[in-house]
Amino acid sequence: MKLVVDGQWMADPLAKESVANPFGGRNSVLKVSSPAEIRLEAAE
Repeated sequence: MKLVVDGQWMADPLAKESVANPFGGRNSVLKVSSPAEIRLEAAE
């Protein structure tokens, strides 16, 4: 995920992961779990 701060694009500073993009920069990674996965993790 990218943010715009003072008119400039920047990576999400809270992102735990990032990947290279085709333009020479980095993109933050946001992983979204399904509700079933969340319930399974909570049960463990």
